[in-house]
Amino acid sequence: MKEKTTKVCPICGSPKLYYEVGGKIGFVYHCKNCGYIGSFIIEANEEMAQALKDEYAKKQGDEIND
Repeated sequence: MKEKTTKVCPICGSPKLYYEVGGKIGFVYHCKNCGYIGSFIIEANEEMAQALKDEYAKKQGDEIND
């Protein structure tokens, strides 16, 4: 049985992505959570997506504490 994956943002792990541009030049995605814009996204399972979210939250906390 194939594992369920979803497209997520490579920065914050959010699945809240939409197409900014698409077609002949390829897709460019925009993340509603962190504002990432780019063509690189990740097909992640639930565990990997959660790890990305945790790492993003940790980095955000570190930036606030600096």
